[in-house]
Amino acid sequence: MSGPAPLNLDGTHARFAPERTAGAITIAHLGRAQREWLIISGSQKRGTSWSDCRTDDADLAPLLASHDRPGHGH
Repeated sequence: MSGPAPLNLDGTHARFAPERTAGAITIAHLGRAQREWLIISGSQKRGTSWSDCRTDDADLAPLLASHDRPGHGH
């Protein structure tokens, strides 16, 4: 276990900072605030999908295509 997530200056958790999902749109809501995001612009590869389980103390993670590389979903 890595301990509590770092806090921003305003006391909010840094892992939930809105700039972490800038350039992405939600493509699925999985319940309990878990989402999947599609990258449409920014520093990450456009068209890739990411899993968001931050509410369960996990981080954003790329969804892997069948060839085990970040890809276009499941």
